[in-house]
Amino acid sequence: MNHKLQERFETLKSSKLLPSPHGPALAVVQMTRMDNVSSAQLAHAIQVDPALVARLLKLANACRIPGARPILAIKEAVGILGLNTVRGLALGFSLMTDKRSRACRSFNYSAFWSRNLARAVAMQALAASSRLMQGDEAFTLGLLSHIGELGLASLFPEEYALLLEQAPPFGVDCLTLEQQSFEFDHADLTGELLADWGFPASLIGPVVHHEQPEAANFAAGSRAEFLLLTLVLASKIADVCLATKDQRRAMMVHLFLLGGKLSIGAEDLMTLCDGIVCDWSEWCRLLEVPSETLPPFAEWMNAPDAPSLKQDDGLPGRRVADGFRVLVVDDDRSIRNLLKALLTKAGYACSEAENGRQALELTLTEPPDLMIVDWMMPEMDGIELIRHLRKTESGRAIYILLLTGLDKEESLLEGFSAGADDFLSKPLKSSVLTARLLAGQRVVTLHREIRRDQTNLKSFATEFASLNQRLQEGYQRDVENQKRMELALHGGDLGMWDWHIPSGEMVLSKRWCSMVGYRTDEFKPHVESWRNLVHPDDRRAVNAALEHHLSAMIQAYECEFRMQHKDGHWVWILARGKVVELDAAGKALRVVGTHMEISKRKQMEDQVRQLAFFDALTQLPNRRLLNDRLSQAMAASKRSGCHSAVMFLDLDHFKQLNDSHGHAAGDLLLTEVAGRLKSCVRETDTVARFGGDEFVLIISELDVEKVASVTQATIIAEKVHMNLSAPYLLTISRQNEATTSIEHRCTASIGVVLFKNHEASQDDLLKWADVAMYEAKTSGRNSIRFYETG
Repeated sequence: MNHKLQERFETLKSSKLLPSPHGPALAVVQMTRMDNVSSAQLAHAIQVDPALVARLLKLANACRIPGARPILAIKEAVGILGLNTVRGLALGFSLMTDKRSRACRSFNYSAFWSRNLARAVAMQALAASSRLMQGDEAFTLGLLSHIGELGLASLFPEEYALLLEQAPPFGVDCLTLEQQSFEFDHADLTGELLADWGFPASLIGPVVHHEQPEAANFAAGSRAEFLLLTLVLASKIADVCLATKDQRRAMMVHLFLLGGKLSIGAEDLMTLCDGIVCDWSEWCRLLEVPSETLPPFAEWMNAPDAPSLKQDDGLPGRRVADGFRVLVVDDDRSIRNLLKALLTKAGYACSEAENGRQALELTLTEPPDLMIVDWMMPEMDGIELIRHLRKTESGRAIYILLLTGLDKEESLLEGFSAGADDFLSKPLKSSVLTARLLAGQRVVTLHREIRRDQTNLKSFATEFASLNQRLQEGYQRDVENQKRMELALHGGDLGMWDWHIPSGEMVLSKRWCSMVGYRTDEFKPHVESWRNLVHPDDRRAVNAALEHHLSAMIQAYECEFRMQHKDGHWVWILARGKVVELDAAGKALRVVGTHMEISKRKQMEDQVRQLAFFDALTQLPNRRLLNDRLSQAMAASKRSGCHSAVMFLDLDHFKQLNDSHGHAAGDLLLTEVAGRLKSCVRETDTVARFGGDEFVLIISELDVEKVASVTQATIIAEKVHMNLSAPYLLTISRQNEATTSIEHRCTASIGVVLFKNHEASQDDLLKWADVAMYEAKTSGRNSIRFYETG
């Protein structure tokens, strides 16, 4: 306790400025201090205030045994809640509705009570979960645990207003400033007020210290320490409830760490928090204080939505939530100024460089998230700059748009080969810039989430390894260290397994079983039961990783694989383990490890791959993946001696469809063409979108003889012609317009080149197929031409 405050408290109290009950609440407080007061007498005093009656009945019903009949009489509610709770609630509700002394201009009274209500509801839910104390008593403690802030605002309205303008209304900085200004802080004043109102010392101590828990000196594992941690967690939950949308995601880590200390798993904590938010909203409506509408807490653990872009007078717009930084590199000042104006209006942090060498220096010191790079520049052109960047760790993470007026396929292939992610054509079009930036932001956002997930995993793995090493070095018998291990597992949402190799028997934690949908009594703890859940396609890799570790070829076992959930779906698991016991011959006897569910991370990785290697409209492979598939086909042809073919296809008169019916019709046609092309080839062949209305087909493993291969390729090309020439029924839906359907007919010009076991490059094959397609186009379209390679 603060001795200076104790000396001054009576003087401060006599000033009548301290928060104090009034009306029926004052009568209730006075009566609860009497030894012989009855429930009937208290009920009679409370009934004078209908609002207090409603609030006490609500809390009493919230704390009743599930399934019990509703509590309708205030006398019965008083009997259930008890004198201490009734006194505390009367105090809190009285102070909350007292609007007589709101003189501190910088003190947000509504937010103060909204936060206190969130803390009270959180305390009630956490106490019910841990059975630490009665839920109604915990509610009262949470409601009044920061009453000292209201006391300072009432005692020193001007001085406290100035202080609040220097520091946030809660936190260690505010406590320090309060001590400097008043010789005591709001935590000290809270303790004195609670003591004056008759609260026991066993509750006051944790309340006073919960904002600075490291300064508390409670015995490890004691009820006081547990109550302290519960108050800290309840306060963090309240902070999340009142935080801005952009702040909440970062605060979730602290919730999980605190939940782990209280042995509350991540999933249970999320469920608990969702219930807290629901109850908090109801209390706020009842007491007419503001609240927030919050989504389920679990949503803040997903990857954040990609920043949204929209058209606004032809310019891209976005929410400035993730702080995307763009570097514009162009020797043309007018182009730089144009791009900077567009990007700045869209909310980006934008910098510029006038050549590649200057840009390289900037990116090495402060890498941007995205770059727009001109191809042709003095000193160092765009291609050379990209090649240099892709050799550095920071440069590989940048999403690069290459700005060029060149439209030759050789030039585009050179750009992709150097490491460009996408192209922007000159002259610039704001709508195209919008689409390119959106695609880039999605990739950057997903990469950020994956890197953060990997960092968290590494951090936890380091902590886990440190704890495990201490256990192996002699702390196995230390009970407190064992508790820390359990808390770390709970907080990290890990399932633990312990495998006795000779018998095959396993010890599996509750969390391990729940990852695959089982209760501990439903799953046979044996290694064969575990292996039976592993996906058949993953078993070989899992067995190999285990054998390598058991035979001491690698220091630890680590593997990612799928396990079948009880309801039938597959769950991605990251498994880690280590041999902890050997027999007399040095052979592995026992392995201990963990399972962590990584399904969301795997989903994000798939999304990144989809964005990087597949066309967004048709879902066909893009140029990057096409190059990879062509390389594989060339290698396979060389091994087998069979011919393969590249077909370059261009839709005839496609521009007329766009001009007549708009790009929506063109997109529908391209999607339908993609589906028809896939139906014309085998699963082992490749259909890729090359760009615009151009497609490339790779037909592998034809015949050893060229004449037979030409015949086979011709049959496939004619099949493509026949399928594409069938009528298309395109249904177009536009906003605020009726849905229209148009019938369209389409033909294609196809160029074909055969290859087998020769030195031609991928670029040569694509160029030759393009030349043959151009011959088909100039000869009247809707035809097939072969390129003779000699």
